[in-house]
Amino acid sequence: MVRGGWGSGAMAFSAAGLERIAPTLGGWTGVEQPSRYDGVAHPQRSDAAKFNVSNLSPFAAGSFATALELIEEAGVGAIAARIATLTSALAQKLEDSGLPVLSPREDERRAGIVVAGFPEGNAAEAHAALALAGISATLHGPHRIRFSPHATSDLESLSHVALLLASFA
Repeated sequence: MVRGGWGSGAMAFSAAGLERIAPTLGGWTGVEQPSRYDGVAHPQRSDAAKFNVSNLSPFAAGSFATALELIEEAGVGAIAARIATLTSALAQKLEDSGLPVLSPREDERRAGIVVAGFPEGNAAEAHAALALAGISATLHGPHRIRFSPHATSDLESLSHVALLLASFA
């Protein structure tokens, strides 16, 4: 994930991919004649712009450009290695705190994501505690929380996550 501003991003499609993938979230700019306000549902565009949700924000586009420049400067390989190190460390810290790790342990199967299990069904309470501590994670039902450390995360923060969640194990 690129931290480049809310609502910004990029997608690339091959011709075959563009034919086979349909948008699941549509917006008014993803249709033919988007500025014709006639009260009639317009057909979806046939090109990649059918994935548009809204007009570009100049602020989001600028943030995205800055994020891409940072990625270019640091290098994708260095970022991937840092995220692999952080996800391995987080998985170990969670296990050491008594929480099962449900995501794969192998870097190539994990994609920078660590999923902690909450067998007692108390993931919502743990998620609320994380939010109160200013930690962003994704709640997945009563039994799982998904973490996705960023390359700029630090080991102290990961230790804080594990310490906070130990009481929910």
